[in-house]
Amino acid sequence: EATICNIRLIAAGKTATEINVLETRNWSAKPVRFINSAGQDLHEVILGRFGSRFMVNPVPQLLAWRQSPLGTWTEDLSELVLAFRDSQGDIRCLPFTDRYPVFSGVDQRLALTGVTYVCRDQSLPFTATVTLRAPFYPQDPKLSGAPFFYLDVEVNNPSGSSIPAEFLLVRPHKDDNTGAGAPVQLAGAVTTGYKFQTNYTYNDESRVLPPPGTSNGYYPFWEGIAWNDASGITPHYADISDTGWIWGSPGGYPLPYSHQVYTFIPKGYSGLEWSFNLSPSGKARRTFVLAGHTSSSVLNVRGDNSYRFLYNQPSGPNLTSVDAVVDYALAERDSILEKSDFFDTVLSEQYLSPFPQAGRDLAAVALQNFICNAWWCYNSSGQEWFSVWEGTPCMFHSTIDVEYNDSWFYLSFWPDLLKKLLEAWPLFQKSNAQGRYLSHDMGSVASVNGMAYPHDMPVEENADYILLLYSHWKTTGDTAFMRGLFPKAKDYARFIFNCDTDGDGLPDLNVSNTIDQGSVAVQHARNQTYLGVKALGAYRAASEMALAQATPDEGFSSDCEARVRLINLTLENRLWLGDHFAVCDDPSVPQAEREAYSIYPSNGLLYLLAAGLDPGLTQANLERFRTDLANSAARTQRRYGHVHTSLNNENQWVSQNLWRDALGYWLGVEGWPQGQEERLARYWDLERYFATKKNGGFWDVCDYRDQYYMGTSEAAGLGLAIPPSADSSTKGAGLEAGGARGAYSLDSAFSQSLGYYPRGTAFFSLINAMARLR
Repeated sequence: EATICNIRLIAAGKTATEINVLETRNWSAKPVRFINSAGQDLHEVILGRFGSRFMVNPVPQLLAWRQSPLGTWTEDLSELVLAFRDSQGDIRCLPFTDRYPVFSGVDQRLALTGVTYVCRDQSLPFTATVTLRAPFYPQDPKLSGAPFFYLDVEVNNPSGSSIPAEFLLVRPHKDDNTGAGAPVQLAGAVTTGYKFQTNYTYNDESRVLPPPGTSNGYYPFWEGIAWNDASGITPHYADISDTGWIWGSPGGYPLPYSHQVYTFIPKGYSGLEWSFNLSPSGKARRTFVLAGHTSSSVLNVRGDNSYRFLYNQPSGPNLTSVDAVVDYALAERDSILEKSDFFDTVLSEQYLSPFPQAGRDLAAVALQNFICNAWWCYNSSGQEWFSVWEGTPCMFHSTIDVEYNDSWFYLSFWPDLLKKLLEAWPLFQKSNAQGRYLSHDMGSVASVNGMAYPHDMPVEENADYILLLYSHWKTTGDTAFMRGLFPKAKDYARFIFNCDTDGDGLPDLNVSNTIDQGSVAVQHARNQTYLGVKALGAYRAASEMALAQATPDEGFSSDCEARVRLINLTLENRLWLGDHFAVCDDPSVPQAEREAYSIYPSNGLLYLLAAGLDPGLTQANLERFRTDLANSAARTQRRYGHVHTSLNNENQWVSQNLWRDALGYWLGVEGWPQGQEERLARYWDLERYFATKKNGGFWDVCDYRDQYYMGTSEAAGLGLAIPPSADSSTKGAGLEAGGARGAYSLDSAFSQSLGYYPRGTAFFSLINAMARLR
């Protein structure tokens, strides 16, 4: 019955290798290798291609790099050498390798579609700017999903004399890529470069070697590197076992480290050298393209294994090879970047958005993580499929309660994608004694064959669906589409009717919800304020849609409005505690937990308010919601934001903090706008902490009860105190000094004690943008 938590192999009295339970090739508990100095501002980011899975992941805190054309959970930790050398032999590099010294000054700048590194060092007579671009433009699936990244390199000479210089790019190979499988020159019409074959799998292994006679679970890809100008370029790819062309490391490098950097064994290296001469006060530029492609099936949807990435579709993007991908990237570069640059202005122009810098950075990281989790495929019959993972390691396809947050992206930029989801979710509906209800999700990993989460959330998912269908209708004006799905919405609303057995308007059956890291009162109690108000919102939306039918359904509308009035009475008479709403009215829950402060009571009102629909509250209750939001914010605040409730919980979700923030605007809470800059700064501080000290990307969850880093030298260096024991009485200042839990437990997604996992699929900051731009 024991659990193995650590394996250490010792040779000659020294540790040869160590495998910790907290490590996989995807999440690393390894010690940080790079810490920013005064002249550096570096943190981990992820860039992706929309629906196509291709991603790159610079990991400066480990001096490492991840890259995969199949996306997160298939990428191995390795390196990418981007180095510069002057005529004296001095070398400086970006912090994605340990072979050479890192530039002493690096300024990292985020955009919605990429990241820029501005590099300088007193040892080199020039400066360098390296930009990774992931082009994106709403409603353009080819531009947004074509599986490539731009790597733009610009070197500037500030002096009055000519300067010769060199640039080096080195990419490791995990497959043999020798003999018949060696890299070969690209066959594109306008490109220069090379390509090679490789394989990826979701399995956690050091080398991808498909078992003989089977390809199940293994995905073959072509990858390529191309450049827009061959002058001065010397490629090295014909023999990956040859390392003689790679610049030698200076004394002290590679840096000593007690852990292996690679999670696979490099079988060789390919790359290129670029030699150039900088004129006085001049500059030199090159554009490189990192590309990947597969024509294989990658997704199983309802038993159909023929789904391939949309970029292959002949009637669509029609990018049928890696050669075609790089041809498109370089031949159409000007128009691609013109559109992508325009999209970047959404959060960069002051007249469009008054976001502070922390909000812009948060939006950039969140959008790219959303993009990384998207799937857009088509099958042998030409039918398309779109869904989005909930994040890793959950990997649930289009969880309704997560898309309930994500849908601000769809409604703002790409409504047809929400339309696809609204049509897909009913394919996985279930039924019980109360009627029909929707599944939490549609599958996981590469299989869309039914719900993978361990339990249903019927009332919540039905209410979310109704509100999303309503919001799509109000945003697009597509009444015909709404009418086509209204019978489903009506069924789902009647299911919620039937879950109220005690006549107070609040559901008391099928009440488990998505807040699976909150207290039992928050997630499972009967007569929850959160679900009751969300049901009220769904009833108001359903009532409005009923009256918009070709033949208005006045009877159903009246049924909905009767329940809205009933919930209003229950809010006033049983749930209002004088300065806030109770979490629930369930006598089986201890009184202190029932009466805790929570950030959730008004959650279900936001889509109604944003659509301009009267939420159906009495004036007194509307004022109570304003008071509740302000008082609950004061009682639940911690270091990086606000936890679910004020009692028996020290867990924070950034997504729900942002949702609550938007409600503060829409409800007109006094003084709320003035505090938003500080709130966004707290959230960004959390994301940046993960991305410099742990595993980066967008992380939704912070567990203030974590003891993992407390008491360590790293925690002391950050000024973090040891928190008190995490029991039901723990709250307040001691835990505010605690750090955020690392992303180390892959099997604890549903554990209250360890429960840390990323719900990082949402462009959450748009919630605030819409609130401020109404």
